[in-house]
Amino acid sequence: MGLQNIIDYRAADILQPDVTVVGGVTELVKVVNIAIAQGFTVMPHAFPEWHLHLACAIPEVSLLEYFEIGSDILNLEMIFKTFPEAKNGFLECSDKPGLGFEINEEKVHRYKLL
Repeated sequence: MGLQNIIDYRAADILQPDVTVVGGVTELVKVVNIAIAQGFTVMPHAFPEWHLHLACAIPEVSLLEYFEIGSDILNLEMIFKTFPEAKNGFLECSDKPGLGFEINEEKVHRYKLL
């Protein structure tokens, strides 16, 4: 409902939907397509490891929010074995199955809430 209101009232120039908030990948694709059809620029919010494939699949999504690895922003490198790193301003889409990253179970166990 929140993003739909922003679209309806043209309350932003750039929409930043987040797969972890909108209800998953299918819902994110729906939101992105609606936003693009209405002429919005779309730059998914944070977590480039989840949004990168979307950007590769939908040409109108040409920007991703990216936080440098090791920055003070909570990054998922804490639990991933590999992580997309920016090189010359670009991220390379993995050709591994799924979203292309592997979870480091040892790190997950370390950060798991009891």
